[in-house]
Amino acid sequence: MSRHGPAAEVKELSVPGVGLARSVLWLGALAMVGAVVLALALAGLGLAAWVLLPEPPFYGVMMLFAAGVAVAWSAFRVARTRLAEAPVVVLLAAEAPELYRMVAELADGLGVPPPSKLAVAPGTRPRLLAGDGGLVIPACWLWWLTVWELRQALAVEVVLGPAMAQGDIADAYRIVRRIDAAQVEHYGHPFIRRPLGALQSSIASRAAALDQILADWANRRSAAVTDPDFAAIRWQADFAADAWSVLLDRFAVQAWAVGVSPRALGEGTRGFAGALVSAGLVNGAPEQRRDSPAASTLLFDPTSVDERVSMLANTNAGGESRRLVEWSDYIAEVVDPGRRRRASALVSSVDRVEGRTGPASVSRVLACLEAGGFAAVAAGLTDNVAGETPQDRSERMVVTLHDHVWGLISCALVDEGVATDHLDWILGHCLVHSERVVDLSAPLQVASSSGNTSALCLALSELGSDTVRPVWIAGQEEAAPRMRWAMAAVKYRWKLYDIVVCQDRLLLLVAATGIDLKGGLDRLSGNTANQHRRLTAILRGRVDELVASSPNNEVLLLRDIVGVRVRAGRLFATWTCTIRLTDGRQAVLRNVSGGRGSARSLVNQLAPVLGDRLLANPRLQR
Repeated sequence: MSRHGPAAEVKELSVPGVGLARSVLWLGALAMVGAVVLALALAGLGLAAWVLLPEPPFYGVMMLFAAGVAVAWSAFRVARTRLAEAPVVVLLAAEAPELYRMVAELADGLGVPPPSKLAVAPGTRPRLLAGDGGLVIPACWLWWLTVWELRQALAVEVVLGPAMAQGDIADAYRIVRRIDAAQVEHYGHPFIRRPLGALQSSIASRAAALDQILADWANRRSAAVTDPDFAAIRWQADFAADAWSVLLDRFAVQAWAVGVSPRALGEGTRGFAGALVSAGLVNGAPEQRRDSPAASTLLFDPTSVDERVSMLANTNAGGESRRLVEWSDYIAEVVDPGRRRRASALVSSVDRVEGRTGPASVSRVLACLEAGGFAAVAAGLTDNVAGETPQDRSERMVVTLHDHVWGLISCALVDEGVATDHLDWILGHCLVHSERVVDLSAPLQVASSSGNTSALCLALSELGSDTVRPVWIAGQEEAAPRMRWAMAAVKYRWKLYDIVVCQDRLLLLVAATGIDLKGGLDRLSGNTANQHRRLTAILRGRVDELVASSPNNEVLLLRDIVGVRVRAGRLFATWTCTIRLTDGRQAVLRNVSGGRGSARSLVNQLAPVLGDRLLANPRLQR
């Protein structure tokens, strides 16, 4: 590293564009001086008129004074405009020792002082921190580029840092930023906005020319340490930025809308970009990445940095979420609540059209659409927009109805066990049936635009959906059976018990059945044919087969379940399960111990109330 101090290094740099920077400074200074002179002139005219004229016009004098005050106030407001710096995640040297070392070596090779600090931001381009010489690295670069590529891509920014810290150039950029900020802050004040707009137009061309001069100079100076094939590195950096932007639009925005934030946007960007390259969907893309991303090598704890950047991205977008979710929980936390809210809105609209409250079933909704109610149902889901033409509203009604009907159908297919949720980087959220993606877009479009549901009903029938069973929708007291199953299987598992709700059945698996329930039924992929048979038995309700294949286990099953609520007790291994049947009967299971004989105790609790709906392993009934 150079033996000279940072100040000496900056003086040694021969930076072009100083003349342009000074012209920007002069324009800004002239504008401020001109505003002060104009304010004094107006006030002076008013004072002169008041003193010298025998009968000065009162209102005219007051208007001159008011104009002078307004000009002075406007100049003061512009001068006091706060220069807000976009928030960043500052990295301490202990958090990224290898990154600091790499940047310092790069600066030494370029003959410039290193940045005073390093930071990461949820943006797509690197930038310099105004005033303190810090360097901000976009998160997408850290999680996509290799260490070598990141070093090359940052070379220009490392050179620009000291150059833009030079006095006249730094002051010129500060004036440009202040004018831009004032335009945004005072946009609603025409008296300020219009003069600022004129000043901004006169400075913009000079600022753009200064940008180009500095960029060309930095490129020439950094050429000594950059790879001859720098164009390929620039392509990777731009591709990472595009992947980041699309990931936010496709996945993160939906999560922010429901009050959560994906925990690892950096890892998500790498997964999404890698999926695009592997699928051959990127023109001109080099071969698939094999080296680790820079983040895994240069950051001490990349997971923690990724979490902080992800939360910052949510904050920058105006979100208020303070809860992070894993990508593996994206469907449960983001997709499912959204589609159930759409299903609830659709059923409510059908209730209004029919003038009654009915079941939240696909068959009922499709029958309403088929009977000619699709226009009224769609109208009930679509808000009026001022100035919208009838054709635009009609198209928006079709799109809205399409989304809500698909929301209800996807809830039904998942609740019935006909299809499973899947999160794909390219397709987004999709449903999978027999290892194939469920695509009902064509019949859905026909049903939403014309009310003809015959093709849609046929497609659902071919998938194996009965469409009659009501689905759980947002606002109901009990959680969706399948969702409750997944939570119960994880949260209330304690050595001998798995509480499982599958479709309309409650299944208590006692003393380990050999099926791994921790991941949830939708994620289960057994490695043996025996496991697949047991899974099929649960899904299709072939209880005899399940019991026969588990002779050494204690299995209880209840039929005709309409609602289940599972609550943890104060003791670590206790729980209470309230069960309600379709005929209105209700029973409460209480588990207090995990010892032997507990399964028989559960049978004794259920038998008096729900005995005719209870099936158990024969050895429990002996």
